[in-house]
Amino acid sequence: MADEKKFEEALMKLLSHGQMDKAKLSEVSGAIVAMKRHGFVIDRVHLKGTPRPDRIIINGIPDPEFFQKFKGFTDLNIRQFRLFPYGIINPEGWRGQLEFNV
Repeated sequence: MADEKKFEEALMKLLSHGQMDKAKLSEVSGAIVAMKRHGFVIDRVHLKGTPRPDRIIINGIPDPEFFQKFKGFTDLNIRQFRLFPYGIINPEGWRGQLEFNV
């Protein structure tokens, strides 16, 4: 739980940098923390857009059971969700990339 608090504080510090709508900011950060709680191991969080961020891209590895719980995120403004197999000869799992509109 302490690790989750540190992650959420670091995420809010990253996302609050810029001219983002506060309501949208809290909605997206809550969704990202919920994704982490439901088994999406987050590697990177990218902010894209000029002069202000208009997209947030999350890279990570989804837990196999994550997709059963993913239905709860349908009310968010998700632009796209991509899956890539990883592993040289035999795919060992999937890497995911989730893109939010802000």
